[in-house]
Amino acid sequence: MNFSFENVEHAFAHKSLKELKQSRFLFRVIFKSWIIALAKPLIKFALWIHFPIKWAVKPTVYRYFCGGENLNDALRLVNKLNDFKVKSVLDFAAEETTSQEQSDKTFKQVMEIIHLAHTNKAIAFAVFKPSALCRVKVLEKVSNKQILSSFEQKEYDSFVAMVDYLCQAAYENNVPILIDAEYTSMQAAVDDVLWQMMLKYNKEKAVVFNTLQMYRKDRLAFLKEWYQKACEQNIFMGVKFVRGAYLEQERIWAKEKNMPSPVHETKQDTDNDFDNALRFCMEHLDRIAIFCGSHNEKSCTLLANLMLQKQLKNYDERVYFSQLYGMSDHISFNLAHAGYNVAKYVPFGPVNITIPYLLRRADENKSIGGQVSRELKLIEQAIHQRKIK
Repeated sequence: MNFSFENVEHAFAHKSLKELKQSRFLFRVIFKSWIIALAKPLIKFALWIHFPIKWAVKPTVYRYFCGGENLNDALRLVNKLNDFKVKSVLDFAAEETTSQEQSDKTFKQVMEIIHLAHTNKAIAFAVFKPSALCRVKVLEKVSNKQILSSFEQKEYDSFVAMVDYLCQAAYENNVPILIDAEYTSMQAAVDDVLWQMMLKYNKEKAVVFNTLQMYRKDRLAFLKEWYQKACEQNIFMGVKFVRGAYLEQERIWAKEKNMPSPVHETKQDTDNDFDNALRFCMEHLDRIAIFCGSHNEKSCTLLANLMLQKQLKNYDERVYFSQLYGMSDHISFNLAHAGYNVAKYVPFGPVNITIPYLLRRADENKSIGGQVSRELKLIEQAIHQRKIK
């Protein structure tokens, strides 16, 4: 391989010494599990009583994980990342919708990003979260094949239409679009809609990307099943791989329903399925495009090695690496410097809208404590090098 994740010069070239020190503070303090456990209920309570917390959130975790309050703010960051060969996935960070008005706002924002990405090649993908366009209750009922009320049916039909419009716009503007994964309880409805979108818009190449959370026990088999269907229908598959974002909630949900847990019992089982999914896709790259959403050095190294074994160019458009903005810069920027396709997930939006997203990020950081410690060590090395120079 022609890169090393140990190279802190490349990893943090985009950050000033002041920014590195701010990063060190966040990794030392904000990411401690007891602080996260204490802060979450306090923030949720503050939101519930409409207590102003923007002053505390914006200069700390918001600034570190988000691109700004609006598209113009985010574009400044997109251009900065692009200067260092890192593309962006602009993500309007609205999570679960509660009204058609909210859904419409998210739809318009994603559509704007698609048209912007058509001319701004620093934006590699568009993205949306299904539950930002349709209420969770409706998606769960569809997944469980329950009868919808007339109002719910209208909402679901609107959701399908919005997804279709977004995928069509992505196809027409030559902008691949990622659809984020949801809880197991509503993912079946999302999968069904996305399969129809792939049939319509993935005839020439992968435009529509489904997301597979590999902590689920059934996703590797699901991947192979969809591949067989794609071959039969002569279409291409776009697949975004992540380990998973809702581990604790999935187990609680299964326990409440008196069902077997849908997620693996151990992290090692998740890691095995994630890596085996990458191996499977690389064996079938003639039909599958890969978006590897991983902060795991071993998985990213595996994928780079598989590309080398297949004698692929580092910049083969069918393979992308991705990490969240604010995390794993040693992976993102070293891969990009070596010529691989890398896209940072850059969420943006008003502070109050992005807080659920930020809380989810905090949970994920808590679950990958070893990687956080690793990144802190590299940040400290970079600070030391700057001071010596």
